[in-house]
Amino acid sequence: MNWSDYTGDPMLPPPDVYLGVPFDVYMRWPYLSKSGISDFLISPAQHLARMLGQLDKATPIHYLIGSLTDLMWVEQQDPADHGYHVMPEGMSRRGKRYDLWLASVGDDATAVPHDIMAKAQAMVAALNANAKACSLREGSQPQVSVVWDCPQSGLRRKGRPDLVDFERKIVSDLKTARDVRPRELSRAVSDYLYHWQLQGYIEALQTLQYGDDWRAWIVAVRNEPVHSVACHPIAIAALELARAEQLPVLMRYRECALAGTWPADDDSEEILDVPTWRYRVLGQAAGIDD
Repeated sequence: MNWSDYTGDPMLPPPDVYLGVPFDVYMRWPYLSKSGISDFLISPAQHLARMLGQLDKATPIHYLIGSLTDLMWVEQQDPADHGYHVMPEGMSRRGKRYDLWLASVGDDATAVPHDIMAKAQAMVAALNANAKACSLREGSQPQVSVVWDCPQSGLRRKGRPDLVDFERKIVSDLKTARDVRPRELSRAVSDYLYHWQLQGYIEALQTLQYGDDWRAWIVAVRNEPVHSVACHPIAIAALELARAEQLPVLMRYRECALAGTWPADDDSEEILDVPTWRYRVLGQAAGIDD
């Protein structure tokens, strides 16, 4: 559904696929997202504080770069049309000169350091030069907003995949990374729970009757020169694992929501240990086989 055709409550849309939803509108929907799950994993109180707008709203540089590359490559739009203003070269975010400049462009503007915009533009140029990345973008709808009822937990959830190709049944997400080699990207998938994110998108489309056999891809661009680009599908087994991994988290979230209790402390007790690779190093140094 095109968002312009939607006539219901803009803050409580029912389960559906929505095209053309402004990002700030999507962010105000009170449904559980992957970023909400990430906050909840830190602590339920962290998630509640985020929902209530009590956390620092400063934009980290890595998030700013990601937002700019999304806007320029995924949506193919000019950041200036969305309130991004490039700071004069050499200007810092402090001092009278910056205050005067910010007042001239508007206090609600998103200030972008000159070097950060140059880096984002170089990353977009690298993406545009990559045939596989462009083929995944071609024919896809950008920034699709989905709302669905999770079949496992009953929770109403939301997501916003970067690219959805309804014909080829491909969901693609753009990621920026320091290393885009397959081994390092696989580690990032695990560390940042990208497989949870992509599994949620596919679950939404399947639940909303858009068919089965969806595939998930990551388009990755290195965020330092040289801006290498890599495109890789996510293993089906990893998506199935994501479903199983999320279930206890979703059920705990449901319990917190029903009870209205969002604790900050973790009362569990676990023995803390070092990573297993340290034991392997010790074994190799002592000539011990695994």
